[in-house]
Amino acid sequence: MGYAEEPIAWERAADGEFPYRAARDGVELRLRVNDFPAEPLYTLFVDYRPAADLDDWPAPWLRPAPTADQLRAGSEARRSRGIVDAIVVAGWAHRLCTAPPGPASAVLEALGAGPELAVTEQGGVVTSVAVGCLPPPADLEALLGPGLTAAPAAAPFVCEVVLGQGGLALVRRAAEGRPTTPSSART
Repeated sequence: MGYAEEPIAWERAADGEFPYRAARDGVELRLRVNDFPAEPLYTLFVDYRPAADLDDWPAPWLRPAPTADQLRAGSEARRSRGIVDAIVVAGWAHRLCTAPPGPASAVLEALGAGPELAVTEQGGVVTSVAVGCLPPPADLEALLGPGLTAAPAAAPFVCEVVLGQGGLALVRRAAEGRPTTPSSART
């Protein structure tokens, strides 16, 4: 069985050309991103030697979740083109964790969104944001993990994506042990 057929948990590397690395049975694995479509999308390196070209991410492999900064940048770019998909929703979930407690207008501004989102407040604190689209749940899970939860370090809130009929809600609650006063929230 080749590496592409094995479950491998990849981690991010601080290298733009080789953004993923893993270890398997004492062997160092690295994944290079190529000049696609002129070349295969990825080349797998085993102990620093090219071992296989791949045109897609193998199904058994576990890709590391994107960072909050990567989601923010990706969601802003897609939103500016009028796209609302799993990347945008995951970006909103992360931003909602660090957005001010309220009022609704301040939260929508922090999300980079407008009146297309329905905001629920309790006692002046935004508790949820309704999104009128439903990206594929598997795409959301790939970005946020199986619990569909965003919980950036030091953020005053935790945000869970709750799927519904024809849409979803971003439900926000205070993170344990973290203050949620307006002075503690970041935008």
